[in-house]
Amino acid sequence: MASPPPPPPPPAAPFSLLLLLVSIALAAAQLQQPPPQGDVAALHKVFREWGLSLPADPCRPPFVKLFPKDASIAINCNCSDLTNEGCRVTHLKVTGYRSITRIPEELFSLTELVSLDLSNNNLSGSITPNIANLNKLELWHFNNNQLSGPFPSESSSLRNLQSLWMFDNNIDGPVPEFVANFTNLKDLRIYGMKLRGPISNKFSNLTNLTYLMIGDLGGDNSSVNFTGVWANLSVLSLRNCGLTGEFRSPIWRNLTYLDLRSNNLSGPIEKVFQYNRSLQYLYVGENKFNGSLPPGRPPSLRALDVTYNSLLNGSLPNNFSDGMMNYVGTSIAASGSGQSANISLLKCLGVEQCNQKDLTNLLSFAVNCGDKQYTSPLDPLQTMFNDDSTDLGAAGFHVNTSNNWVVSNVGADPFSISTGIVSTIKNISGTDMPNLYKTARTSTGSLWYYVVGLTSGTYTVQLFFAEIVIESESGRRLFNIDIQV
Repeated sequence: MASPPPPPPPPAAPFSLLLLLVSIALAAAQLQQPPPQGDVAALHKVFREWGLSLPADPCRPPFVKLFPKDASIAINCNCSDLTNEGCRVTHLKVTGYRSITRIPEELFSLTELVSLDLSNNNLSGSITPNIANLNKLELWHFNNNQLSGPFPSESSSLRNLQSLWMFDNNIDGPVPEFVANFTNLKDLRIYGMKLRGPISNKFSNLTNLTYLMIGDLGGDNSSVNFTGVWANLSVLSLRNCGLTGEFRSPIWRNLTYLDLRSNNLSGPIEKVFQYNRSLQYLYVGENKFNGSLPPGRPPSLRALDVTYNSLLNGSLPNNFSDGMMNYVGTSIAASGSGQSANISLLKCLGVEQCNQKDLTNLLSFAVNCGDKQYTSPLDPLQTMFNDDSTDLGAAGFHVNTSNNWVVSNVGADPFSISTGIVSTIKNISGTDMPNLYKTARTSTGSLWYYVVGLTSGTYTVQLFFAEIVIESESGRRLFNIDIQV
């Protein structure tokens, strides 16, 4: 007789019901969790005011988010001590948001911040005295904003700062003397604003500096007595600081970049070449240096600018190639040899009624900035734009002897390499000459175009522009055009 079949397995419903009950319990527990407290709560308030979203717990890695082009957010926390105040925010970076226009007060309650980067936003108004609450900051960057007013004296409590970037704002007032007390500073950049000199001699106390960039100062002039024995100094830029007197400074053995342009410094040019063991970029244009250049190029030097130092004399060094040296506006330009076409035009810069015999048939000319010769097939006048594609390097010039114009460039970014010519492949609308707008020259120092030997009269100057670098938001490109007659 066949045995009866085995009994069926018990139904799975109770187990599924158990899982459901556990899920409901977990969801209920999550709903009952208190809202974030301390730093996390303050951070949420800051981000809400900025119109940005955060996960419920931004201190729990990973914090992954898609950002618009040129924008970024980074948050780090210290969660080692959860007994009292929970996770503490130690690093905050929010950059590249043009919609961010103010700093909420809640941010200054993040008193454990070691790094705060709010660069490249659209912050306006003055810096609140509450910045003193963040006295553990080692990095504070707020460059490329619209902040105004003086640098608050309460900032003097930030004695732990190692990197301070405050350039390209509207901050005014004197150069803050108390910055000289930030003796841990390694990187200080304060330029492109409305600050006034002089620079305090106490800045010599900043003995840990690796990068020092000060510039664009109004007010009283400064001597160079504020320079110190900065053993680690690599980059020194003091452009347009109202510096006067003879250039004297300690020998900085590790210096690779020295920019003293647009001051009123004097003395023998030979003293500036004492850094020939390490110096790669030397910019001393628009000063009153005298004497003669060394006959040869120091082995490490990649670029030399001596433009508009009228007291310099002698001849050109024998081993400088194109794109390495710019001597426009000096007596050296009138005494060189082997470049007769160039020299004959350079002699005329700043000289009235010069070279006019060469312009008898010249009615007009145009320049295709940063690109090859170009004529638009749709232009009824068939205007030919001259070739302007020569690589000018970090200090160089190009002479167009056919139409008697000169382009001169001085400047290099000490932190990146650029050819000085930018281009785009995007379509340029609103013109019948779109190819004309696809290239441009850029310069971190000075970019000049000269027309040599024009007779007295009335001239029409047309400038053609298209923004091909900053592709989002209007009003971000600020520049000057200076036409000398």
